Amino acid sequence: MGGNFDASLARGRVIEDWVADELRRDGWSIIRLADQPVGHGHGPQLDGLNLPDLQAMKHGHTIAVEVKGKTRADLGRLTKEPEHGIDQRSWDSCLDYERFMPTFLVVVEAGPGWDLRAAYIARITTLGVRHSVNGHKSMVYFPRSQMQRPFLPVLNRHLSQKLQKPARQRREASLW
Repeated sequence: MGGNFDASLARGRVIEDWVADELRRDGWSIIRLADQPVGHGHGPQLDGLNLPDLQAMKHGHTIAVEVKGKTRADLGRLTKEPEHGIDQRSWDSCLDYERFMPTFLVVVEAGPGWDLRAAYIARITTLGVRHSVNGHKSMVYFPRSQMQRPFLPVLNRHLSQKLQKPARQRREASLW
């Protein structure tokens, strides 16, 4: 597992760097939570909670971004449509992290040569998932059709909705 984990971690870093660079170009400030020490065959953790890969801030609002690099979507056995999966532990950690801040999942289908072809995004709480066991590992699968692309407009739309609410509240308060 050590060699496989290290190779996956290296490929994941390339994809995370690409997502972080795209966010920076769009005006987001980035903290790479993935830079925390790894251990025991898992990514970075804090008090047993897997950390998302990135924390992104713009206009005073902060989100978490979990990045997954995939070669492609696979045809789902049950759904008969393209789908992706992540391990149950990562999924549960994303749901736990959502309690602190909005958490988004970005899946980059990078092809066999990792040449960055398509990035899909969804807020973790909007994905309808099915749970399954793949070998000895518990997994969560979700149809790619539940995700959107390109990913930056989705994050900026989330941000603009957050910014509109305080302005509306100030406007309504001034009417009274």
